Amino acid sequence: MKIFYICEGEIVSDVKENYPSIEALRAFLLVAETKTVKEAAGKLGLTPSAVSQSLFRLEKDLGTELFQRDVRPLRLNASGRALVPEARAIVAAARALKHRMTADPSTLTLRIGLGETVSATVAPWMLAALWSRVGRLETVSGFTQPLVTALREDKVDVVVTPEGLLNEDRWARERLYEEDFLLVTGKDVPFPKTAEALRKLARTRPVVDYGEGSSDEIAMDRVLRSMNAEPLRRVAVSSSHALVGLIAETGGWSVLSVTNLWCGRTFLEGVRFGPLPEGRRLLRTMWATGDALCASDAVRLTGEAAREAFAKRFLLELERTSKELVRYVRVG
Repeated sequence: MKIFYICEGEIVSDVKENYPSIEALRAFLLVAETKTVKEAAGKLGLTPSAVSQSLFRLEKDLGTELFQRDVRPLRLNASGRALVPEARAIVAAARALKHRMTADPSTLTLRIGLGETVSATVAPWMLAALWSRVGRLETVSGFTQPLVTALREDKVDVVVTPEGLLNEDRWARERLYEEDFLLVTGKDVPFPKTAEALRKLARTRPVVDYGEGSSDEIAMDRVLRSMNAEPLRRVAVSSSHALVGLIAETGGWSVLSVTNLWCGRTFLEGVRFGPLPEGRRLLRTMWATGDALCASDAVRLTGEAAREAFAKRFLLELERTSKELVRYVRVG
């Protein structure tokens, strides 16, 4: 039973309620990620002893242990695994509350994940615009799937990636630009105008594609399935520059978005490109996405900077490279 007292106009309880602190939850998440107290302490700027005490207090406040301490490296138990998403949400909400209360973008720390193609196209102009509007800017680049995972785990605030992987209601999204996928072949390869010609191409020439984790690999699979094409051989690479160069040097073929093709512009004279056969179209829309509760302002700022960079800077570079390619992109 709780007993309450009236003391000089205030209600005071004789039962002390202990709640987890934000700092303790941050320490817990870092230990869960690194699996060592020492490494987590280094990232927090604390001593291992301080982190251990923080975890002890957290377990005491929650009334349950969170780790299997008889194994190394540290491993979460069932309670610890259940706490991870809850802790991430609380820490993210606390960070967002601070940003909303200050209402000043210049105090914002923005952690942004950029797809490989974005990094090689609009990123320098986009980041330069963001740099003057936020307090601190941290970036990471890579394939789409790892970036989406990083966003779900609160390791980044915003990702700039294609559509299709972040459609739940929890996400705030800003549409950036849209582009067509084009069929790209070696310069001396007959360009297929029909589905049957593409199937023949697939049986005689290697497909040059992106590695696992890329959204463009999914697009390629979609094209192959829709045309019932069985490729003779698939060669996977990790960059657009290498991909276009390999098509030019080997006489292979691929299906690439306009921005991906531009990334390999050094080899553009060695390839042919055009629409998919028989009027087929495959589009890619790029989005800035972040948590609607915690990062809506960051998503808005990123979207504004990305659209401006694409429209005012990148399209000029694209037109200098090929006036034909500009036909296949649209901003916003």
